[in-house]
Amino acid sequence: MKTELEVSDAGILRESLKAWEVSGWFRYEKYGPPFICQIQNVGRGLLIELDETPIGAFVELEGPAEAIDRTATELGFQK
Repeated sequence: MKTELEVSDAGILRESLKAWEVSGWFRYEKYGPPFICQIQNVGRGLLIELDETPIGAFVELEGPAEAIDRTATELGFQK
């Protein structure tokens, strides 16, 4: 399960995490706009996103579990 949260004030978020004794161990920046592709025939609602970062390029698959598993297998990834 993935949860996303939009934060309008990073300072408030930092203070909240600090109060909960949560600390970050890694931080990175994404370069440029992500490449986003929705392929309907692969899986309904599957979103493929390519992110470029200082430590490399990453593919993110979001959507129904069956579509993610099938696409990841077709891309050569194994569980």
